[in-house]
This record gives sequence, structure tokens and C-alpha cells, in this order.
Amino acid sequence: MATPTKRILLLALDEDPVIPFDGPYAGLIAKLASHAKLLRARTPAAANKVLLNPKKVDLVLVIDQGIFDTFAAFDLSATREDKIMLDFVPGNLFRYVNTGGTVVFCCHFVGIMTKPPKIFDSFWPVMGGLQWKLDDFTYERHTVNSVDLGQAAKEKLNMGVLKNIRKAEAVLLKNVPIEAQVLVPQQRDQSRGSGTNTAVALSPVGAGWVGYSGLVGQEDGTDEVLLAMLGGKEAAAADVQQ
Repeated sequence: MATPTKRILLLALDEDPVIPFDGPYAGLIAKLASHAKLLRARTPAAANKVLLNPKKVDLVLVIDQGIFDTFAAFDLSATREDKIMLDFVPGNLFRYVNTGGTVVFCCHFVGIMTKPPKIFDSFWPVMGGLQWKLDDFTYERHTVNSVDLGQAAKEKLNMGVLKNIRKAEAVLLKNVPIEAQVLVPQQRDQSRGSGTNTAVALSPVGAGWVGYSGLVGQEDGTDEVLLAMLGGKEAAAADVQQ
């Protein structure tokens, strides 16, 4: 098998010790590892080490809500050096995207909710002015938005990998333009975002892309959403050293 040429960073700054990512998402990890070398960053210092060198990684998956801890109000008990380092992560993530990188928020980012909705809603504008808002939790069929999805997004995605999902739990976004909606709930409730709600989004930001997958669990077709966004060939995940 050919050596993978792409690298994917799994950004997990607050991994749940009770439900570690490798448990429920073992299948996803195996699929990603067949397309790219996987790196992991579990601390702000390790994350910044990669993000400050954009050529070091092709894609970033933000797989838990630890990014919010680096974005919210400073911990008054932290040292000045720690505060500066923590503050850099969201900014460096945006710079990575703005210079051509792709970041996708997924998995435990929405699957294990530990932060209030207002944190989500105030975070998206930092990622290039996105006006996305957290919407409802749903369990229904999700269909590929092959008609109205923007042409640039279609060219970015591997559309052949995407497929309709018969039924899956999802945390939806609203205020998402139709051209950025990748997978949408089949039965739209017009009181829920008036047609702007979606389970999966992909939007151009600067020279790069910001993606979101609110799909929760491992239903048939959920892994393919990330594969469509990420592409890529075989390796095991390795920690990024500080």
C-alpha cells in the first residue's frame, strides 16, 4: 500500500476520559487512517505548533469542545504565559483556514455537549464572520443537497462518497446559506430556521474552508461525510509533542 501523502490533525483539547474518541469513533479512525497520516494535538501548545506551520497538515478535525476553553474568558488562575498560549488557538485556527486550510468541527464537538449554546453562536463569527447558530437536535432522514449546494463546495467535496442517511441523530445549524448546506433534514420544520437549517455545512472562508458535521453516532453514511470533506491514505494516529 502506498505511503499516505496527506496529514490530518485531530484537535482534542478536552477529551472525555469516560468516553474517549477512539471508542465510539474507532471505525472512523480506521477509515481516515487509510487515507492519511493522523496526528493528534491534546494541548494548546501542541495545537499551535502545527497551526503555526500550515504546510505541516492538510486538514484539521476539531473533535471536542476544548476549543471553547481557549476562546472563552481567561482562567484567572492561569499564568500570563498560559493565557497567551490559550488565546492563540482560535486565532491560529482561523489563520490556518484563511491561508487555504480546511477545518471541520465534528464528532464529540457536538456529540458531548458541555457548553451553553451561546458559546457556539459567538464562536462562528471568529471563523471568518460565519453567522451560523446552533439549532435543534433531531432524529430523521438527511439527504444530500445536490441541487442547491454551491459549485465551489461541490468541487471541494468528493460528491461520489456522499449518500443520503436513512435516519441519524444530528445537532443542526441554522442561518446557513443554501449553497453551504451539504446534508439537510428531509422534513424541514419551517419554524426551525425557515429552511436555513442543516446537519452538515461547508463554507469558503478566505482561501480555505470551514466545515461542520452535526451527525451523532455511527449510522451508515456518517463517516462518509468526513471522508468526502477530507479525502486522503494509511497510518496510525500519533501525538504531536510539545
